[in-house]
Amino acid sequence: MLYIVAFLGAAGFRLFFAYPLEITEGASMQLVRAILRGQPLYTEPTLEHVPMIYGPVYYYAAALVSLVGGPTFGTLRVVSLVASIGSIGLIGLIIRRETCSRIASVVGAGVFAASYPLADGTLDLGRVDATMLASLLAAFYLIRLTGLRSALIAGSLIALSVLTKQAAAPLALILGLYLLVADRRRLAAYLLGLVVALSVPIALLELQSGAWATLFLFQLPRQHQISELRLDQFWRLWILPRFTLALPLGMLFFFSRLVARQYQTALFYSLTTIGMLGIALASDANPGASLNVLLPAYAMLAILFGLGLDEGLRQLNQAQQQARTYWVFAVCVGILQLVLLIYNPRLMVPYRSDLWADERLAATLTALPGNLFAPDYDAFVQQRARYTEQPFAGAFAELIGGYGGSGDPESGVLLERLHERLVQREYDYVVLDPDSQWFFFSGAVKSAGYVDVGPLFPPNDEFWLWRTSISPRSELYVPRERSNPSP
Repeated sequence: MLYIVAFLGAAGFRLFFAYPLEITEGASMQLVRAILRGQPLYTEPTLEHVPMIYGPVYYYAAALVSLVGGPTFGTLRVVSLVASIGSIGLIGLIIRRETCSRIASVVGAGVFAASYPLADGTLDLGRVDATMLASLLAAFYLIRLTGLRSALIAGSLIALSVLTKQAAAPLALILGLYLLVADRRRLAAYLLGLVVALSVPIALLELQSGAWATLFLFQLPRQHQISELRLDQFWRLWILPRFTLALPLGMLFFFSRLVARQYQTALFYSLTTIGMLGIALASDANPGASLNVLLPAYAMLAILFGLGLDEGLRQLNQAQQQARTYWVFAVCVGILQLVLLIYNPRLMVPYRSDLWADERLAATLTALPGNLFAPDYDAFVQQRARYTEQPFAGAFAELIGGYGGSGDPESGVLLERLHERLVQREYDYVVLDPDSQWFFFSGAVKSAGYVDVGPLFPPNDEFWLWRTSISPRSELYVPRERSNPSP
């Protein structure tokens, strides 16, 4: 319960922080503003704006909330926070349905809430992951019920999950396979909900955006590659150190269900475990992956821990001798797993100085005269007299195959256009984040005759006293002819 309270408390403080907590929040804000202006999500990429490759569900949900609260980072985070509260509740409901144990359901929900910092705070960030996960877990719960209506709704929810983030697509096949083996009577209803809920929005997007929807929703995500060098880090760095006991307890649950000949239950949790850990593993193995991709794995491990802990306690309660001793041992195992996940929730909340640093960064960028090219800094330049939208490096990288494949064949034209603008000195200043910039930005800027004149703020500036990792670093580039001569 403390982990759940800690998550809600930290998320409440983070909710209305006025600047991005993570770079993708700025890209999400651009798309929400486009929806509110009546523009399509997927358009021809420009040097001002490149669409994201994710589905539309989260962005339209955030735009709907923004009609009430305005397009702010707070309204974007509200959508994710509500979805994550739903996920915590659904994990508890899934465990409660299988075990009839209130304690196991609360423990499992608490273990998932404890993964909040491990997934880099994704549970309340203004991005797609939390919404995708809530839809998945709701489908898991419904698919285990009886009746055609629950199967129909589960299919629709899986479709919404895929339309939020395409990484969920394997789970649609896995749940279909489960119904094919365990309950064919409901398979048709599931497929009907899945196909209708997928095809109608995709058809509308194709009518609205044409080939651009196909490019960003299907072609570019399909080119993501897996690096064999990163496969081991999923277990070595992210799973085994913190979820040490969840896996063996989950295996106890599977084994006990097989012994009890509850084959459908064992099949369901085997398939969903493979699916949830599989999509997290595959996503994490991409060279450009961030910790947000681990969220499905943490949710599944939390479910397995709750199920396995309850099964262990049940088995020990049935022992004729020394039952109390072993029951205490099992409780200690549960406590140890919770201790392995311990963290300081205060470290998840921005300091007041973070706000000062972001405000100083925004004021400094706003004060720069002339035209500015500042990819990833859109949230900090909106008060400029000559404001134009700024692209996001991650979305730009998708176009040129930065995450695998060849990208979009036409992306070279966009890079040529950038080079032409730089050569013609259409930008008086270029600002790049040295921690996140992709090589094509710095390479294009330098080859066009711009010189790195150092950080935007000198070393003794108070910005560095206030800044944490929330505020981006900034390198300033100017045309060579305007730079100071070398000493």
